Amino acid sequence: MSTPTANHNSPRRHRIADAAGAFGLVVVEILALVVIFGLWVLSGWSLDQTDPHVPDPVRGYLAAYGVLAAMMAWSAERAARRHAPATAATQGVMAVVTVGLILVWATA
Repeated sequence: MSTPTANHNSPRRHRIADAAGAFGLVVVEILALVVIFGLWVLSGWSLDQTDPHVPDPVRGYLAAYGVLAAMMAWSAERAARRHAPATAATQGVMAVVTVGLILVWATA
């Protein structure tokens, strides 16, 4: 009687790893976007009612969003080269959404 051997190169196993990696990257990127926005909001927060505090200029925070978008686009390109379609698609969508947020935030 032969025992079944584990197939470490199965397509199903690669799809699961690809989906898990894509999900993890999206969670980390959304967390980074929220933290950057939160830092900008907190820069204008003041507990002193007599001295209203003006928030920092948005330029630096938009630059941080731009760096994140560039990293997302780079990882989408790398995932496409390594035949990881779920990661490539989610990173591409996240890069486009981040660039959209930059454009909306810059014009507001």
